Amino acid sequence: MVVNKQKIKFLSNWRRGHSAYDHAARRSRLKGPLSIQIQTVNKCNGSCVMCPYSCAGPGWEPHQMDESLFRRIIEELKELGNANLIVMMLQNEPLLDPRLEHRIRLSREILGNEVEIATVSNGSLLDEKRIESLLSSGLDRIAISIDAYSRETYGKIRRGLSFERVVDNTIQLVRKGKEKNVPVVVRFLRQSLNLDEEKDFIRFWRERGARVSIDSLTNRAGMIKNYDSLRQNKSSLYQKLLHPLLNRMITCCPLPFTSMGILSDGRAILCCHDWEHEEIMGDASRQSLSDIWNGDTINRHRRLLREKREKESVICRGCSLSGRFWGS
Repeated sequence: MVVNKQKIKFLSNWRRGHSAYDHAARRSRLKGPLSIQIQTVNKCNGSCVMCPYSCAGPGWEPHQMDESLFRRIIEELKELGNANLIVMMLQNEPLLDPRLEHRIRLSREILGNEVEIATVSNGSLLDEKRIESLLSSGLDRIAISIDAYSRETYGKIRRGLSFERVVDNTIQLVRKGKEKNVPVVVRFLRQSLNLDEEKDFIRFWRERGARVSIDSLTNRAGMIKNYDSLRQNKSSLYQKLLHPLLNRMITCCPLPFTSMGILSDGRAILCCHDWEHEEIMGDASRQSLSDIWNGDTINRHRRLLREKREKESVICRGCSLSGRFWGS
C-alpha cells in the first residue's frame, strides 16, 4: 500500500480536528466539519456480504434529498469556510440519484475549486452516457469498489452485481478519466474471501491506469454479525510498521472530530458506521450545520473518546476501531 495524497489529507484533517478540540470547554474550535459525506438517495442496488443491510428489497422506494436542503447544506459549508472534502456518498449507491451530476455541478459553482468533491460507487450503473456526465460534472475523484480479482470471488462478496459489467465499466471510466484528468481509484477491501487476490488485483488495475486503494474490513460499529469469519487476520508489513505510529499520533477515533454525515432526510449521524442511525447529532433541515457540529450529542462523544470511555457510547462500544483506530 502506498501512502498517497488522499491519505495524507485524511491524516492532516485528523490531526487538525483533534488539536481543535477544547477539552476544558468540551467543544471544537472548528466552526464546522473538515469533511462531509452526503447521502442524496437512501438506496443501494447491491447486497454485499460485508454490508450491514441492503435497501435492494422489492417495493423499497428510495428517498432523494430535497433540492433546497442540499443547496442550503452546500451554502452553509461555503459560509463556514473550513471544509476541504465533500463525498457524495453515504451508506448508499450514489448513482441511483438521477440528479447526482447536477448536485456536483451546483457544489462546484458554490464552493469553487478549494473543496475536493468525490464520490464512491459500485460501478454497476455506469454506462457511456453516465461516465461522460460524471466526468464533466466537476468531480475531482471517483472511486469504484470492486474487492475481487476473479468473478467467483466477486460473486461471493458483491452479491447481486455483475463482475464482467463492473470491470468493463471501470476500465472505460479509467480510460476516459485520464482524458479529462479525473483520477479513478479502484478499491479493495481486505477480507477472508479475497485473501489470495490482492496482488493480482493491484497488478491488473495498475496496468490499466487506475489508482488502487487497499483497506481492511471493520465491523461497522458492531453491525456485521459474521465479522470474525469475514475479517482477514493476517496483517501486512505496512500495517505492522505504520499502525503503532499512527495510534500514538492520534490516540482515539478521529471521525467525530473531523467529519459529518448527512442522511437524505437531513438527519446528521455521529459516524458513517452508524448504519442503524442510533445516534442522531441533529437535523440539517431544521438546524444550522454549525449548531449540529458543536451540539451536545457530538461533544459528549468527543469527550468520551478523549477520556478513553468508548464503552459508554452506544455506537463506539461495539466498534472494532474502538480504543485504537488503526490495527483493528
